[in-house]
Amino acid sequence: LKIYGLKIDLDNYKNILNRIELVIDLLSTLNVAKILIIPNLKSILNDRQLVELYKYSLYNKINLLLIESGNFEKLDYEDVMQIDEYFDDIIL
Repeated sequence: LKIYGLKIDLDNYKNILNRIELVIDLLSTLNVAKILIIPNLKSILNDRQLVELYKYSLYNKINLLLIESGNFEKLDYEDVMQIDEYFDDIIL
């Protein structure tokens, strides 16, 4: 954003879901990345909000990679990979 000299008025984006959607819009419009990595998002958003975020990112052709530190239940739109202390990966 500094390259283009853009400034975003964050007063219109009060909650975390709206701010993530803004980032997805920017990535999609400026075509600077195809993947967005977000840590510990499942501890902040509920299941309904996560599903809506997944749909929004699919519509904008931005892939999401959520990195979680705890165990959460798998939703319909998710592929889950668990990495143990020996760095062995298990696809759930």
